[in-house]
Amino acid sequence: MANEDEDYDPMVYDVMCELATHLGGIYISRARAAATPEDEARWRQADRDLMEEVDAVPPMELDAVNSMTTTLRERLKAANESAP
Repeated sequence: MANEDEDYDPMVYDVMCELATHLGGIYISRARAAATPEDEARWRQADRDLMEEVDAVPPMELDAVNSMTTTLRERLKAANESAP
C-alpha cells in the first residue's frame, strides 16, 4: 500500500485503466474483424484475460500500478505496430 506519508495520486490508477480500455478496444475490434471463429474467440479471450489481469491490481499499490501501466504501454505499442 502507498505509504501514509506519501501523497498518492489516484490518477496513476486511472491512467492504467484507460490504457487497458484502449488495448481491450483493439482486441474487440480484432475479434469483430476475425476471419475465423477461432480467431474471434482468441481475441475475445485476450480481452477477458486483460481485464482480469488489470482488475487484480490493487488501486493503492503504487508499484503494482506502475508496473502494470508499463506493461500495458508496451502491449499497446506492439498492438499498434502490428495493426492490420
